[in-house]
Amino acid sequence: MVLVGRCNGKYENTYTLGLRGIHDYTMEGANGTAERVALMQQAIDDQREILRRNINQSIENIPQILCTYEEVLDAYHHGLKVPDDVTLLWSDDKHGYCRNLSNPEEQKRKGGAGIYYHLSYHGDPASWIWLSPLSTPFLSTELTKAYTFGARKIWVFNVGDIKPAEKEISFVMDLFTGLNSLTHQYNDGILNGKWQGFFSWQPYHWFRSEKIEQPVATPELTVQARRASRPRFVSVSDALSDGGALIESDIEADIPVWMEALTPIRNFSKAPEDNIFCHITTGQDSFDASATPINNVWHASSVGPMWSQVGTIHLSKGDNRIYVKDLKEGTHIYRIFIGLYPPFVKEPRVRIPASHFLSRQESIELVKGLGYTDGLAVYPFYTPSYHQENLKAAPSVTFEIDLQPADTTIEIRTLPTLHVYDGRDARYAVQLGDSEPAVFSIHANDFTPEWRLNVLRGYESRTIPANRTGKQLLHIYLLDPCIVLQEVLIHSKE
Repeated sequence: MVLVGRCNGKYENTYTLGLRGIHDYTMEGANGTAERVALMQQAIDDQREILRRNINQSIENIPQILCTYEEVLDAYHHGLKVPDDVTLLWSDDKHGYCRNLSNPEEQKRKGGAGIYYHLSYHGDPASWIWLSPLSTPFLSTELTKAYTFGARKIWVFNVGDIKPAEKEISFVMDLFTGLNSLTHQYNDGILNGKWQGFFSWQPYHWFRSEKIEQPVATPELTVQARRASRPRFVSVSDALSDGGALIESDIEADIPVWMEALTPIRNFSKAPEDNIFCHITTGQDSFDASATPINNVWHASSVGPMWSQVGTIHLSKGDNRIYVKDLKEGTHIYRIFIGLYPPFVKEPRVRIPASHFLSRQESIELVKGLGYTDGLAVYPFYTPSYHQENLKAAPSVTFEIDLQPADTTIEIRTLPTLHVYDGRDARYAVQLGDSEPAVFSIHANDFTPEWRLNVLRGYESRTIPANRTGKQLLHIYLLDPCIVLQEVLIHSKE
């Protein structure tokens, strides 16, 4: 920073403060949050002293930012003192959802606030580099939210290779200034093929040194499917017990074993032997199960939850038993499945888009293209929070649903938005008829299992029991700002 100050001090620069480790690792040399805060505080103080000595103007007038990316936000919330003239650069969660924005006191800061936002991402739980999954209505909603809560000083966008994010870059630059097509065209239609091979339709990972082959339904695979044993779920609790899980087979066959699990990453390694999470044994087979991360491992301490093919077992005709042993600490197995591919999610009996409401309050607006179809959200974003005692005063929307005797649950899906700033929540309430309302929070911190699942599937889910029949009114109260209602689903056991 000394050389930067002396050589570039005469130019209009913005200086970043703080301290992180290399390659997005947490900074080295600190054991725990308290030590990290102390070291980061010392770094900021030293960095500002360097600026004082080398730039010929008041320190309060030198543009400086603190980017609250990853663990820096945690340090900020645990006592890191940031001078009032420093701009707080808030980060999204790497998948487009704002993590934290300015509260009322922070909005008074001299340095103001900004946003660091991903239009491309290489990391956990999935990289998205070739094409952006963020629609323009989504970008507009999230960045308008950031602007509403004070992020107006500086906007920084992570755009990766730039070319695949041209549409998004143009849109967000137009949005900020006031004014959050296919491979063949890029390769052959632009400047006589200048961009030929610039990127491939196949996803890539780990600094582009490996390719992920896409599964294709070959004739050989079709024959294998016809000859395979019947696919089915296996009881997790039975498999973990001394007696094992019973599998009955009417043929003799080899069949893959899949596990939907959350598993720890050890030593920041992608090697299968470093990511073994249990041992599987049957009467004839025995092997270690491993779930290997496919992205940059420094972003995460665990893999999943996701489906992983962990091996193949041989089924004899008749009764077979499968045992899961030596479960590693930090592992959670949700489901076990045997079959050529992991199971498809069962479709709901009824799917009601958010736009098919019976009635809504005026403050709730329909945003075209926000989410799977269209989204419902409260505008303006700067609205108060509501609680149990004044729940009925909250902005609400009502649906008419027709429940059948075999219906089991009603599922509410929202965008997986996060709270707007520390100290507030992201909640809504659901009321079936005149029953007691159920209040749900959808905020999920980065790299938690819930967050990983949410950003991969594109929604947050909560359910209530379908304990009535016939036509019913379903009321949804949006208690905190920035909840985006997507759809209502009715699941049946039939």
